[in-house]
Amino acid sequence: MVQQTTTRILLKISGEALNENEASAVAENSFDIDALNRTADKLIAIQSLGIQLAVVCGGGNIMRGSRPLGAQNQPAESASNSDVSLHRADADRIGMLSTIMNALALQSIIIAKGHAAKILSAIPVEGLVEGFNRYRANSALKENKILLLSGGLGQPYFTTDSTTVIRALELKCDYIVKATKVDGVYDCDPEKNPDAQHYAKLSFQTAIDKKLKIMDQTAFILAQEHDLKIAVLNFNAENPLKNLLNQTGKFTIISNENH
Repeated sequence: MVQQTTTRILLKISGEALNENEASAVAENSFDIDALNRTADKLIAIQSLGIQLAVVCGGGNIMRGSRPLGAQNQPAESASNSDVSLHRADADRIGMLSTIMNALALQSIIIAKGHAAKILSAIPVEGLVEGFNRYRANSALKENKILLLSGGLGQPYFTTDSTTVIRALELKCDYIVKATKVDGVYDCDPEKNPDAQHYAKLSFQTAIDKKLKIMDQTAFILAQEHDLKIAVLNFNAENPLKNLLNQTGKFTIISNENH
């Protein structure tokens, strides 16, 4: 039985969680109402465990800043009309705006279901979303609102993985939870290799040395430096956060402990 606690979790979900049909993940059809409803239900269920919940959602269903259209970092003035591409910094900024759009969509669904949600953004948009500061964020969490953190860090070249770690440190979260489609970290792709080894526990140094793709290296190093635990779990499983709190089920904990 899960005890009611004041555990504070920073949950990282992908933009694709809001549109599970990759073929339709384009600007004019970037949301799937069924996926939005499922994601909102999962967030509400997590909060019902007595968890103070903050969420960083990626923007990959709309725009991947790290993969802009065309060649990265190519100055427009040096390109011909046929191969002009988005600069990486501009693509990243579009990606930040995409996360605001995702937060607005999630907030709308959560509120329609009778629960409270608040958006704070590194990029404030007057009339839509307030700017982030940790005082507003802490107040929202203490008021049992699902806190939706958008706009990345407001600067290009930083991923939502880095945003997740920095916001978790600012808000003194107990865990970062990385929501995935598999039940933790493996030494190779478990969908391709049935003999893949599952890690119940993993050190940051091992994850960094093996260049595991769970989160980017900048995020790993920052979490390692500040001794912040990361749990990787299957967000589609039944009660994944309940299992994490009870230390049952299958997931991976990444920390500074030697394993």
